[in-house]
Amino acid sequence: MPTYDGYGNVLAESGGKANRFIGKKAGCLGDSLTAMGAAWQNRLAEKLGLSEIVNYGVSGTTVTSARGEGENTYRDRAPNMADDLDLIVVMTSINDSGANYGVYNEYEGTGTLGSATDKTVNDVSTIAGAGVELINILQAKYPGKEIVFFSHPHTHWTWSYGEADMYAKVCGHRGVPFFDLLRFSGIDGVTEENKTRYFTDGVHLTTEGNHRVADFMASCLATML
Repeated sequence: MPTYDGYGNVLAESGGKANRFIGKKAGCLGDSLTAMGAAWQNRLAEKLGLSEIVNYGVSGTTVTSARGEGENTYRDRAPNMADDLDLIVVMTSINDSGANYGVYNEYEGTGTLGSATDKTVNDVSTIAGAGVELINILQAKYPGKEIVFFSHPHTHWTWSYGEADMYAKVCGHRGVPFFDLLRFSGIDGVTEENKTRYFTDGVHLTTEGNHRVADFMASCLATML
């Protein structure tokens, strides 16, 4: 009989680990939630049975050009990641919505998210344009490897649902798995109790918050057996 995790997903029989990832090497691309996220990465590596996990997070960086183009966007850094990664985990940036609050949130009525189905899109100021370019770079660098996107979790000051929805559309259009930490991780910073529980400063995660991220990610990746 199969075993199940807390989210109802079937786990592999070998110690509850997602068996296609055992012994594999992963790289995590992100902003400060990744750069400061050794706790979630170590826990994820343990849960998946990874042989190695490499941190490619850089604080303050974006996927889009919200803070200008340069060496530190995800798109600039992706080509310099190790060539031998088997699993690439991308956590979207809180700084895209932070730098342009509301601009990437269609529910705020500002709507410069771009178009997920426009194959010619190249406007990297939009989530769609920058997301498509990042996927192009990663798929060219890692043909046949597992590339997975996660939205960033809640913070105490922004709920970028439109941004998460656009990533879901872009990834869906390109056949890239996308999982929504924003909505489904169980993390939020709305109440003072939860802000203290999950965040050190309302944005960056406590150990409990990091473990919640890792557990959610592992549960999602376990569906890719």
